[in-house]
Order: sequence, then C-alpha cells, then structure tokens
Amino acid sequence: MEISLIQHFKIMKEKHFNLAYLLLTLLCFKFIYGLSIIDPTNINWLMSAYHDWGQHYLGWAFFRQENWTFPLGTIQNYNYPAGSNVGLTDSIPLLAFFFKLFDGILPTDFQYFGLWFLSCHLLLTYYTVKLLRLFKASDYVLIAAVLLISLNPTLLYRGMHPALCAHWMIVACFYNYFRSSTTDNTQKVIYHQIFLLLFSAAVHPYLLVIVAAFNCILPLKMLLDKKISVVRFGVYVIVPFLLVLVIWYLTGLIRFGDNTALEVANSYGLFSTNLNAFFNAQGFSRILPQMPFHKVNQYEGFAYLGVGFMILLVFSVVYKILFWKKTWNFRIDRNKVLFLIVIAVFTFFAITHLITLNEKLLLEIPMPDSALKIGNIFRASGRFIWPLYYAFLFFILIFFSKLRINRFVQIGVLSAVLVVQVYDISPMMFRYKDSGSYVSKKIDQQGWIDMTSSFKKIITFPPFENNLQNALDYQDLCFVALKNKMAITCGYVARDIGSTNNEFKKGLEKQLTEASIDPNNIYVTTQKYIDAFYPLIESGNVTVKEHDGYFCIYSNKSRIRRLSRFSDKTAELSQKVHKELKVKVETGLVFSNDIVKYNFDVKLKSEKTLNLQGWAFFSDLGIRSDSVKVGLVSQDKAYFAQTNIFERPDLVDNFKSASLLKSGFKSTIFLNQIPLGKYNLVIGLKSNQGWSYQKLEDEIDIKEQIVPKRIQTVPSETGNVIGNLDDFKQEKDKIEVSGWAAIENEDCNGITHELILIGDTNCYMIATDNVIRRDVSDHFKVGSKYNKSGYSVQIQKSSISKGTYKVGIRMLRENNVIGFKIITENKIIN
Repeated sequence: MEISLIQHFKIMKEKHFNLAYLLLTLLCFKFIYGLSIIDPTNINWLMSAYHDWGQHYLGWAFFRQENWTFPLGTIQNYNYPAGSNVGLTDSIPLLAFFFKLFDGILPTDFQYFGLWFLSCHLLLTYYTVKLLRLFKASDYVLIAAVLLISLNPTLLYRGMHPALCAHWMIVACFYNYFRSSTTDNTQKVIYHQIFLLLFSAAVHPYLLVIVAAFNCILPLKMLLDKKISVVRFGVYVIVPFLLVLVIWYLTGLIRFGDNTALEVANSYGLFSTNLNAFFNAQGFSRILPQMPFHKVNQYEGFAYLGVGFMILLVFSVVYKILFWKKTWNFRIDRNKVLFLIVIAVFTFFAITHLITLNEKLLLEIPMPDSALKIGNIFRASGRFIWPLYYAFLFFILIFFSKLRINRFVQIGVLSAVLVVQVYDISPMMFRYKDSGSYVSKKIDQQGWIDMTSSFKKIITFPPFENNLQNALDYQDLCFVALKNKMAITCGYVARDIGSTNNEFKKGLEKQLTEASIDPNNIYVTTQKYIDAFYPLIESGNVTVKEHDGYFCIYSNKSRIRRLSRFSDKTAELSQKVHKELKVKVETGLVFSNDIVKYNFDVKLKSEKTLNLQGWAFFSDLGIRSDSVKVGLVSQDKAYFAQTNIFERPDLVDNFKSASLLKSGFKSTIFLNQIPLGKYNLVIGLKSNQGWSYQKLEDEIDIKEQIVPKRIQTVPSETGNVIGNLDDFKQEKDKIEVSGWAAIENEDCNGITHELILIGDTNCYMIATDNVIRRDVSDHFKVGSKYNKSGYSVQIQKSSISKGTYKVGIRMLRENNVIGFKIITENKIIN
C-alpha cells in the first residue's frame, strides 16, 4: 500500500522533531557534564571528584584485573581479604561484565561511566517522547518536556551515583503500562517489560524493585482486561523473577546459605523522604531557601520539582478552575487505580513509618519487626519517592497539554517555565573539566607506586578505614594498589561479605602485638595509629618510612629496592618508643571499689607486650575525669606505661554526657620491664581531687616462655567439670588454644587451668593464662562465680610431637587437682 502524501508529511515531521529532541538532549548533557566524560580513556573526572564516582571506577578497574571466577562478579584485591562484588561497588555489573570480555584490547585507563550517563539521558528522552505521544501531547509540549525532564533536579542530583541515573527505566515502565491499553500486541509489551526487569537486575537493586512492581501490575492489568489467561499471568509474573534470582546468583549478589546480612539493623527511616521533598532543593535553588530536615540522612529523598515546574502546575490548575467547562476532564478508571496503588506504596515506603516535615517528627507509626527488616534491607528508602516524582512531572505536562489554550500562549508559558527552571537549578548544572589520565593532587602518586611495587599487599591500619588521614583517601591508596596489581585492605562497598574482615582485623592486631608482620606486605598507617606498631619498632626488625604524612612500615627481611628518597623515621620512632613506653613504678596507691565504669575493646597479650584499648570514666557521672591511665599492680607496686587518650563520641551518645568525650584510652606495656609474677589490671582516673584507682579482677601472669612438660600418666576424669574448647588454631610455628572450664556451681576464684594433650605415644601438660570470662557467668546466671573460668595459651609447635591428640583441661586450687575432663578429641598437630 502506498503511503499518502499526508502520512509521508507526518513521518517526515516526526523524524525532524526526533532529531531536534536528540540535539536538545545532547545540549543539556553538555551543560550538565560536558562531552569530555564520554572519552573512555578519561578517568580523571571520576577519580578527582572524591565521592561515589571514585568508588564506582575502582570497583570496575579492580574487577577488570581479576581472573574469571564464580560468582562472576567477585573482586578479591579490593577490600581485601573479604573482597567484594562488582555489584556492591555500584559499578553497573552489566557493563562491567561486557567490557571485561574485551580486557585485552581496551586501553589501560578505561571507563564506561560517561557513555552510561549519556545513554541514560538519551533513553530518558526517548521514553519521555513515547509516553507523551500516547497522551497526544503537542510538539511544542514535547520540546519543552524533553528539556524539563532532561534537566529535572532529581536526575541531576543523582549524577553522583551513575547506576541510579537510569531513571529512564521508570518512565519506560509508565510507557509500557499505559501503552498496553492502546495495542493488541500484548506479548510484545510484556516482553519489553520483562527485558527491563532483567536489565535492571544487572544495574541496581533499587531500580529493580521499582521495575518489578510494574512487572506485577502490567500482567494483572492485562488479565483484568481479559487479554491474557490466568496461566499466562502466572508465567509472566513468576518466570522473570526466577531469572532475576539466577542473574543475581551468577553475579554473586546473593549467596544461598551465606551468613551475609542483607539488612542494616535499625536503618529503616534514617534515609527517608521528608514531606518537604518536592520543595526543598537542599541549597541547589537560586530562588527558594534551603529547608531543614528531621535527620541529616534525608538527603536520599531528594525530589525537588524546581520553580519552573511549580509555576506550570499553578498555571494549569488556575486555568482549569477558571475555564473548567472548556477543558479536558480527567477520568479515573480501573487501570489508573492500579497505577496509583503502586505509586502510593512506593511513596509510603519512601516516607517510612517516621513521618517528618522539615525538622519535626509529625507521627511515628508502629510497625512489626518483619516489616522493619524489609525496610532495613532498602535503608535508602527515600529513593522510592522517584515513581511519585516522575508520575507528578508527567501529570503536570499532560494536564497542561490538555488545556485548550492558544498555541502562542502555550509556547509563551512553556518558554517562561523553561527560563525560570533553568535559572532556578543552574547551581546543579556544571561541567567537569578534569580530563585525561588521573594524577592525584593529594599524594605523590608515582612515589607511592614506586615504594609499594615490590610488595604483594598494602595493609592499611586500621584496616578497612576509608578516611585514614584525609577524607576518602582510600581512593588514592587503592589507585596505587590498582597500578601495581596488589591487594589492599580498604575500599568502600555497599555491604561487607561475612565476618572475614573482622577476623582479619583481630588477627592483624594480634600480629602487631607479637611484633610479627609478613615480609611480603607493606603496612600503611598515620601518626594517630603508629603506636600499634611500637612492639615492631622496639624489636628493631622493621623499617619505617614517612611519605605524604603517612608511615610505611615493612620488614627488614623484605626484598625491595633502596628507598633512600623517602624520609626514614625508624631511628626517631625507636627513640620515641623507648621514651614513651618506659614503665614507671608507683607505690602506696589506695584502691576503691566500683568507682569506675570501664571496658576493654582490645586486650592482647604476647610474650613481650600487653596491648590495652578501651574506655573508662567515673561511675558517678558528676565527677569529671581529665585523664586515664592503665597498668599492672601486685601487692604494693603498680607499673604504668604511657596511656594515650582518644575521643569516644559513642559514649557521649550512649550515656548522654558530653564530659565522656575523652574517655577512650590505649596503652602498650612492655612486659620485659616488669618482674615475673601475677598481676591485676588497674585503672586510674584523675579528677580535681587527684588520682583515684580501682584494682580489677582481670589477671595477667608474667612468666617465662611456656614449655609443655611430658607426663607419663594419663589423668583420670574427676570432678564435675563443665567447659568448652573455643579455639584450637594452628599457624605455621605455633598453636593457639583458648576456652573456659569450671567446677559446676563452684566459684572459680583461686583456680588455675592446665591443658592436657593426650596422644597415642606422648602426653603433655601445658600451664595456661587466666582469662576473665564474664560472658560465661552471665550465660549460666551465677553472678560472678565463673568470671575466672577462662584460659588461653600459645604453644610452639617445635615443642610437641606431631600426631593426633585428645584435649583435656585440668583444674587446680593451691596446686591440688580438683577436676579433669577431656574436652575434645582428634586434634591433629602437623
């Protein structure tokens, strides 16, 4: 059939307007970001920003260097040792997987985020035009809509988070939903929606949830319209969601049977939407003032309309009221009701059960724990205001387009609205001029690359601290590790995987206490934390270099190039260690009971040192302490090393007292400066009246190196012993054993523990250190009876024959055996 002249004219006109929409979108993009970000070799704009962009780029770049493994999205060297997943760094997994296939031919510095931004803007324009054409909007309205939607404040604000800029998916869902009423090709529409769902699954979970809601109501709408059967409805709803689970499983975003918690406890409501969201530009408006929040985290609910959109809404409503007989009547039908229900659900979830306006909490709605757990998973609930936001924007545009007004008046109003809107939100429109290769302005990047190139890992201390010395300096340190293809113990991720990092941190602290580090690693810390390395520095087995204000520590056994151009601080710090950690002896102390509230966050003892870290303050909060010290006391002598004080804002919050800010302490005591013997820990607090001391029940036994003794006779089990072997950990040259044991219903005061290893040919007795175990007393609800039931010991492997052993615990009081029990069997020592 030949196309009529009129049809041909309409097609040509539509093509010309489509070209205009494309050019307008590119113009908007240039004003927002600049076209240089499209250059795939330009990583400077990402890394120089020092916010989420750096995280996203690093996630992709580390992932690119990894070998393919399962799950497919695994990253091991970033946030080492737990690593991460390319989805948890919000690096747009779909593109990360695609471009990793071509890793061998890609430039060294390669990024796809600029192309992604441009694609998001172009697709948003595409679906904006498609949606408004469904409602027969005029070409003039379409031109204005393309500009207004491309420059909508919520999209510009979300530019800090590339994956979440795919707002076109929301508009595409609107289009599919309303398009289904105008076409008989339901299968094509539903397949398009399913594609959106699977696409969103490989982009970001928040967008997936929004798209998924339309994957439920679109088939339901078709079922109610009798366009599909009940069976097809079930298939269209269930199968796509199963495919999403498959995608997430292959990617590694979910792991069946993993102990990773998806929820962040007590977080639902922190990142909610404030009721002022549509009018609060958060300081980005040239016209309206910034409005307050109830909680600072409510920035996630950003949904500012812009003064231009507000004017368009007011004009449309006023015109409608004045000329209501001559204008379009909006009719609510069943299909619109389904749409509005979904919008309402997302809106309520975004606002949360804590309904706030400005700084005020208007209402708190009680919610069951099960609902709160779901909310904790999507803690940035404010983002779910987007469906309402876009529905409102398009309602305003469609409402205006239906008004029967003069074309020139329509053009004039839209032009005025555009001018006002652009002026209002112009602070959000800026170019990123950084281009080309990235060179940090904060550190000597090449110097760091040279310094670390001979090592396998960069161990930051404290590990997993992303603001070690400067804000977000993890990005610079990770970039150095990236260039050397090294693992590094920092890197921001959306969720930690399991407890691997916590175990690593504890092990690292223990290693430092024992003056032991891996010669394959370089350790990076700052002045604030250098005291953790004092045992190593005192041992004389490490070199300390200072660079850019950081301390870099490595073993003297490390095989590295001479780093003479970096400042050597080894001798200076060694002198400082000897000065600061010289133990001072005090006598004649008077002790009081229950005057101190305290806790030890860290209490690590090795053969040479005792590391203590925690907090302490007067039980009577009315007595202000201006200093804390911890030490060891035996009979009339107390031994104190220098105690460093640090701030504990968490105590201020928990106990509601500003005077507790400087209640944190940490101290390293070198045990070779203290005579052998048994000691109690002591805490001293200084007030206006002088020093007050409290002797603690925590005991420290300073003795010669523990040597297992062979015994000829295997003890018989006796006494009503209860207990547990908590840990039997073997390392290269030693075994660490810990647990607890008690005589049932008897007080453990005065009791000592001996570990008994029973092998086929050899048996050993090993004296242990006493460990306070208040948790055992609390568990059995026996007051403080079992507080001294804990034991621990380190055994050199060279002192024990290899083999399989039963492990028993023998308990003594005044050198008399009062109980023995085999705790476990079949422990292999190799």
